[in-house]
Amino acid sequence: MKNLAIKLNKLSEHFVVRVIRRGMMSLIPMVITASLSLAVLCFPIVSFQHFLIRFCGGFFYHLLEYVKDFSFSFFSVMLTIAISYSYVIEKKETIESAIFAPIASCVSFLLICHIGMEENVSNLGAQGCFLAIFVAFFVSAGYVALVRKGIGRWISSSYGQDLVYRKAMQAAIPMAILMLGTALASYLIFDVCHISNFNQWLGMKVEHFLQGINSDFLTAVLCTLMIHLLWFLGIHGSNAMEVVVNAHIEIQPDVIFNKTFLDVFVLMGGCGTSICILLAVLCFSRYKKTKNLMKTAALPVVLNINELITFGLPIIWNPMMFVPFLAVPLECTVISYAAFKLGLVAPIVTAVNWTTPALFSGYLACGHSVSGIVLQVVNITAGVFTYLPFVRIYERYDEHRVKDQIKAITDELKACESSGEDITFLDGRDEIGAAANMLMDELHEAVRNRQLYFMYQPQFEASGKCIGAEALIRWNHPIAGMIYPPLIILLAKRGNFLSEIEYQIFDMACEAIKKIDGITKEPFKISVNITAKSLRWDGLEDCIQNAVERYGISPEKLWVEVTEQDILAKTEEVNRKIRSIREKGHKFLIDDFGVGKTSILYLQTKMFDGVKIDGFLTKTLLTDNVSRQIVTSVIDLSNKLGMCVIAEFVERKEECDLLDELGCTWYQGYYFSKPVMFEQFEKIMKAGKV
Repeated sequence: MKNLAIKLNKLSEHFVVRVIRRGMMSLIPMVITASLSLAVLCFPIVSFQHFLIRFCGGFFYHLLEYVKDFSFSFFSVMLTIAISYSYVIEKKETIESAIFAPIASCVSFLLICHIGMEENVSNLGAQGCFLAIFVAFFVSAGYVALVRKGIGRWISSSYGQDLVYRKAMQAAIPMAILMLGTALASYLIFDVCHISNFNQWLGMKVEHFLQGINSDFLTAVLCTLMIHLLWFLGIHGSNAMEVVVNAHIEIQPDVIFNKTFLDVFVLMGGCGTSICILLAVLCFSRYKKTKNLMKTAALPVVLNINELITFGLPIIWNPMMFVPFLAVPLECTVISYAAFKLGLVAPIVTAVNWTTPALFSGYLACGHSVSGIVLQVVNITAGVFTYLPFVRIYERYDEHRVKDQIKAITDELKACESSGEDITFLDGRDEIGAAANMLMDELHEAVRNRQLYFMYQPQFEASGKCIGAEALIRWNHPIAGMIYPPLIILLAKRGNFLSEIEYQIFDMACEAIKKIDGITKEPFKISVNITAKSLRWDGLEDCIQNAVERYGISPEKLWVEVTEQDILAKTEEVNRKIRSIREKGHKFLIDDFGVGKTSILYLQTKMFDGVKIDGFLTKTLLTDNVSRQIVTSVIDLSNKLGMCVIAEFVERKEECDLLDELGCTWYQGYYFSKPVMFEQFEKIMKAGKV
């Protein structure tokens, strides 16, 4: 299964599949709204339907109709725009291409649909998906190719200084070429080939083929197969095969296959027997986000409305779901046909509306016979276990993809930190930008659920006596594992929920201090890190004060660390806030001291009680004379000013001995202890040393 997941992962990461998947998933909000509206409108309780029509003069009924009708009637138009935009984003083209390519694609789609003919208006809905995907992909590719070749660039130089106007004029020739090309294609299809409606033409061809088959069983199997092959390609299979299905709409005593057979015992939940994948995910999935999607889709699927799953997971154009998407309906067809043929189930005697929920529909179709329910339960159970291994494969693929995305985000951030460049990837329209914003949403949810926690980096005197710790924020992502801490802060800043993290940070730190107070009488401290943005936060002082009072701890035991780079953004208001917090007993440290631009200037402000020597200087202390001179100067000056000095990343005895000789106050690093969970830190504090 692992090898299959790897192979399918490569296929799923193909450019074409990525473009289509991104485009379809971007329509999820619209599909959710439309599907839920349709589910309410089709709710199979007559009294509820009457109530909805009468309530407020039918206002809400018509409102839901408008939402449903517009969303599904113009679904393919929206999909054309979404696929085109997705293409441009995946190609990392300019913002102008992201505007003009979707416009060109949308117009081309309307041209190719030959909308002037009334019978082709249906192509704008879900049944036109395949055409929408095809047109959007190739028109976008054509637009990008023409722009890259500079077609039309010369024309923009003649049209004034307005940049937007010049860009629009530059797009004029590529758009004109593409629109004329699709208009010609439309003429050839409809006027030369005399194909007035693509779906109807396709259905008639299939019906002509099936007419030559005398076997009712083969007709059932081939009809089911064709519907789902078309659905997988983005063609509304049920609509495309409407001509075929309508030819079997009548219930006949000696004929098993008919429309009710298909709706009730095969398409349970919708195409792909969607109720089976719904149950497979809800019962066996390990991931909350996938389960949440299925919970949202549950009501529509119960009413056999499948768009939310087919476009939301997605299933359509998803290589990992191709086999079960075809296999489960075929499996249901064979089982059901055999059950009816062998007389194990009462024959179908009543036509049932396609929105009637499973089990109830089986009971009605078989003339109020429980055997119809039993058959549906057997089909659903078989379908769930058929989908199950593929759900596992999909989750492995999704896990691999998420890990790769978060690693790419982390590498990008580290590269920016190393080079000093501005961090811009959060604003990107590419996959990294989208993944970073998704991760930001997941972080916010983790903060709301209090899933962030501390690890403690113990700090020591040279003798090995533990004097406290630095509290390090951690987030264990459910898929990617431990997230790079600076990325946590960056995402929280961008998402404007850093203050929510600060509340939890000070609460957790004060709670830890309270617990340590109960096991030792020796003086100790716990320090937490805050950012420049936190220093500008109006609620910072109250946040600290409330946490201290909540746990009844001594303020002297809660220290605050601010990175040197963050202090560069200080203002008079920040200075006032630092002084106010210090007056209440808290102490401030300058973190990463020695690598900033104006380090020494901070010491004369008398706002700080200590410095932490940057780990880079500590690591090179024994091998680089310049680092040694800097560290010596920092320790000497700090001692003269009455400030403590903490050395970070102390990993060897020789480093500790030299720092002790130079007059360093405290140490932290792997020579003494790695960061530990609170239980281990508690043991260290109780023992008094490592």
